[in-house]
Amino acid sequence: MSIELAARLVASQHPGLADRQLRPGGEGWDSYVFRLGDDLGVRFPRTATVAGHVPIELEFLPGVAKRLPLAVPAPVEGGEPGLGYPFMWSIVRWVPGRSIWEHTAAEAADLRRSTSCAEQLAEILTALAVPASDNAPFSPFGRGGPLQSRDTKTRDYLSLAAAELPEPATWSWTTVEQIWEAAPRIPVPPVRTWFHGDLHPGNVIADHGRLTGLIDWVDFAAGDPAVDLSAAWSLFDASRRSILRDACAFDDQTWRRAQGWAVTLAATYFTHSPPGSPLRNTAHDVFTAVCDEVS
Repeated sequence: MSIELAARLVASQHPGLADRQLRPGGEGWDSYVFRLGDDLGVRFPRTATVAGHVPIELEFLPGVAKRLPLAVPAPVEGGEPGLGYPFMWSIVRWVPGRSIWEHTAAEAADLRRSTSCAEQLAEILTALAVPASDNAPFSPFGRGGPLQSRDTKTRDYLSLAAAELPEPATWSWTTVEQIWEAAPRIPVPPVRTWFHGDLHPGNVIADHGRLTGLIDWVDFAAGDPAVDLSAAWSLFDASRRSILRDACAFDDQTWRRAQGWAVTLAATYFTHSPPGSPLRNTAHDVFTAVCDEVS
């Protein structure tokens, strides 16, 4: 996706925004992103699967975003395929700031030990995890559903990870596998609530020691809130996880499912990311954290 094509699509479908400066805003796994003036962005999906989620964000995310105590790239306009670009696209609110991955190691460590950030995330998860409407979407990637549906895939990923990475001093593959063994047996509640679905440090925006935004809502859907609560293991140390757990007031079963989600997501990140990548580093943090909690 070139900036020239992006500008032509915006001008042809939203001429009232054509005079705004368009400039590169980043390129993720799922979308090409451009800045549109100071307060808007334009997201062009890279695949048909991601494009299929655009109508869901347009319909549901603005209402959910109003309840959240931080910035969200909620869509303000939709875009149709055209000029050779094959997918639906969207104009969204721009969320300024840096993700936790973009902070220095010292800054990220301070956030991991931040009581106020743990309390903030508890407030965010509580505001997000409200009962969804009957027509709320399910995740096309199975997130927020029964962990049992991910059992075979997770076991395979853990085996691949263990074969590639000898057991380190900071965690035990046996313990990780035992945690996963128990998690799929825990029942999922019948009431579906909203969730972000990919709440890792790369999608959390922070500024001056506070959480200020959540980006990349491609997995946004309704289901088990434990999928988002799993961020406790990728974002915080043991003390702050305890603070988060108490502040959220999720029950023990939800917490145990969240630990299972932390393992399956970390296994996925590790298997599908190159060595040294931020997602692999996040997986390392999660494996260490879940083992620390049961040691």
